Amino acid sequence: MAVETVEIGEFLEKRPSHPVIDVRAPIEFNKAAMIGAKNVPLFDDEQRARVGTTYKQQGREKAIRLGLKIAGPRMQELVEQVDQLRFGPSANEEGSKQPDHVSREVLVYCARGGMRSESVSWLLDQADYKVTRLAGGYKSYRQLTHQTFEKSWNIMALTGMTGSGKTRLLHELAEAGEQVIDLEGLACHRGSAFGGIGQREQPSTECFENQIFEKLITLNPQKRIWVEDESRSVGKCVVPQPFFEQLHSAPALYIEISHEERLDFLVQEYGDLPVDDMVAAINRIAKRLGGQNVNAAVQSLQDNEIRRCAEILLAYYDKTYGVCREKNPRHDVQQLDLTGCNSEQRLSKVLAAVS
Repeated sequence: MAVETVEIGEFLEKRPSHPVIDVRAPIEFNKAAMIGAKNVPLFDDEQRARVGTTYKQQGREKAIRLGLKIAGPRMQELVEQVDQLRFGPSANEEGSKQPDHVSREVLVYCARGGMRSESVSWLLDQADYKVTRLAGGYKSYRQLTHQTFEKSWNIMALTGMTGSGKTRLLHELAEAGEQVIDLEGLACHRGSAFGGIGQREQPSTECFENQIFEKLITLNPQKRIWVEDESRSVGKCVVPQPFFEQLHSAPALYIEISHEERLDFLVQEYGDLPVDDMVAAINRIAKRLGGQNVNAAVQSLQDNEIRRCAEILLAYYDKTYGVCREKNPRHDVQQLDLTGCNSEQRLSKVLAAVS
């Protein structure tokens, strides 16, 4: 079987049906990779650095020879790793038989579509795999992500003050079949000083961008896409500038609920988080919160007066939100009061407001 080399669009079309093998070094893969790809590196991090240094100092031919010297002993191990990914952990055990119904087609990429993916593709082809190799490698995938962010998207922003239940509403819209991108969910962060508490480790910004891209390409650009209003940074993740600009120039639905309901919501969302982590977050905003408020908020937490703590913090976030609105006003905002509404009523009112 001959190795087929395709452009990124065709590569992504094939991807749902076949495993994707990323042959870059672990340091490259761990920084960010194509979503769903598995790392089967041709070189480890130290070996990659040696080959790169040789290329710069002694030229391409010397680097190729060093690469061959390193990769030669790894050939059998590489094929066995792919076997295990494709057919399970027992694929290489003596006497094991690979199931006939499982396709032997795999997709392979490296950093720029160069010698690493070419070498591994050749090797897998010799091992009776049908191999599709990505022209331009991971770099072409990243180029497509940037091009996608620059396209025009039909965004409807959900905005409102802290505790108004925007993320909850976003999830309800998704369950109702609306197109939704949950930036906070993808970033593993709620977007405030307290946003990382109880969350998984955040991805790198590049990985975050890849996740947004992967979500966008599943959506219909002609139909409405709900996105919660965010600042450019969601924790340590940064929203791509072209997409951010579209989000902040998009029409917005400003959600209002009563002050008491906002407090109820914050107690429900944050009330069971570790006190030490909450105190650390309060201390991170101490200069802006003010010493008296810091002491009162911390004391309230230690006394298990969660609602009192939420009230102190909400006053701070309301003031901050007001300043942000003055500096970056929206020009197409519709206000919607959802005070006292249950889930069904919220959804009905929101969809009626934008119909």
